[in-house]
Amino acid sequence: MKKAKILSLALVVLLIALATALFVLPAAAEETGAVETEYGTIPAEYADAQAYPFVVFRNGELVLATADYGINGQASALTSSREAGSVILLRRDFTYTAGEYGELSIGHPDTIFDLGGHTFTSAQYVFQSYKRSNEITSFTVKNGTFLLTGSKALMRNATWSGAGYTGGYGFNFNFENVTVKFGEGATATSLLVGQDTVHQYDMFMNATFTDCTFDTTAVTTEGLTLFDATNSLYQVNAVINGCEIKASSAISFMNATGGDADSSLIFAEDANGNFVTLTLPSSVVFDTDSVYNDVYAFVKISDDGNTATYEIAPAPGTVVTEYGIIPKEYADETTYPFVVFKNGAFVLATANYGINGQASALTSSREAGSVILLRRDFTYTAGEYGE
Repeated sequence: MKKAKILSLALVVLLIALATALFVLPAAAEETGAVETEYGTIPAEYADAQAYPFVVFRNGELVLATADYGINGQASALTSSREAGSVILLRRDFTYTAGEYGELSIGHPDTIFDLGGHTFTSAQYVFQSYKRSNEITSFTVKNGTFLLTGSKALMRNATWSGAGYTGGYGFNFNFENVTVKFGEGATATSLLVGQDTVHQYDMFMNATFTDCTFDTTAVTTEGLTLFDATNSLYQVNAVINGCEIKASSAISFMNATGGDADSSLIFAEDANGNFVTLTLPSSVVFDTDSVYNDVYAFVKISDDGNTATYEIAPAPGTVVTEYGIIPKEYADETTYPFVVFKNGAFVLATANYGINGQASALTSSREAGSVILLRRDFTYTAGEYGE
């Protein structure tokens, strides 16, 4: 009898377990359809990457799943990522169609755009840096490819005055492990930054590229440049860390003719000590004795008869500091105890600390991003003062 009771109890427990499983299994099936990412969970109803190529997370929570990248006035990936902690994730290859544009207006502090290893194809600007407020915003783009197939560069400096906009503000872009390349049929003359000739308001763009590839080989037109900085109202400050530049003809790095005098381009090593490289057809006549911006030399590191690769590194005789490179003619620290850099670019070498009315360390460092470096012991003499 006791044994029978034990068996009956076991049977009841088994039946309860089976009933519980029947109720739990449908919920588990729903969860199975969800997609886990490093930024958060995409619910099952948005799991289809073809229907929802963009998802936006904020602080680990899904905010939006959409097929719209940047259509103005609609809920889109860009317009839904204007708050801190936002991440845009691209889930498949995507082609940007007519009538859309990437408007970076108010907001986007510390927003991340992760391409997820995919290719973003566009015949127009992907990022149009419109400013509608007096603030400085930042935007990090990483892990994928931009294929440019039209007459537009990747980014455009453009501003819209908006209520209360006074100018002097801008964007900080940070690109990591990104390839930007021209596609067949592209007609653009600049790859990374183009200029707006309609909206005339003072602003700046800071752009840092780390371990990226810039490929212009599909366009053979002479006069190509990476950065168009020809508008005097738009300051472009670019830093290229350990990237690879590929071209099928001679290319300029930054065209600043008539542009803001403070625009700058810096070449630097990446975290692994890799310098920027330039790859050209071997037939292109390239002056390896030239020194770019007074501080960079071009050193040929390979040539197989078809293509030649040059390393862009500090020129012999220059002085490399943590703030920038001092040109060869100012290398003597006894003669030039002070050097001034701004945004990583060399500005001045001088023996004058703060003499009023003269080019001195203090008077040359009145703008944001300036650094004064003292290179030896220095005695401040009568008649000088720190202005």
